[in-house]
Amino acid sequence: FALTRRLYEKGFNKEEINNIYKFIDWLIGLPNPLEIEYLEEVCELEEAKKMTYITSAERIGIEKGREEAAFKIAKLLLREGCEIALIERTTGISLAQIKALEQKLNETERLPEQF
Repeated sequence: FALTRRLYEKGFNKEEINNIYKFIDWLIGLPNPLEIEYLEEVCELEEAKKMTYITSAERIGIEKGREEAAFKIAKLLLREGCEIALIERTTGISLAQIKALEQKLNETERLPEQF
């Protein structure tokens, strides 16, 4: 199992690892209880590999992207004359931030009257 884990860590794909496993199995073979235990551990490892690790920098980038998207949506909704409370619920942006955005937009372009 340690060999299988290291192969995954080194970037081998599942097919390559299966081929190596078939070769080793052909050479020495495992007793049935050990083979079952091995296969269970490999299944757990493969499930864990599906959940890729996200670095702190990636997490910050994702959050920044979400925030930028929320502000773009808020701008569009303000331009359409939507109520601030609706924008707050929809985007998750604070009331103060929406009002500041509304003020900034009012300074740069004319917005329709709020409901």
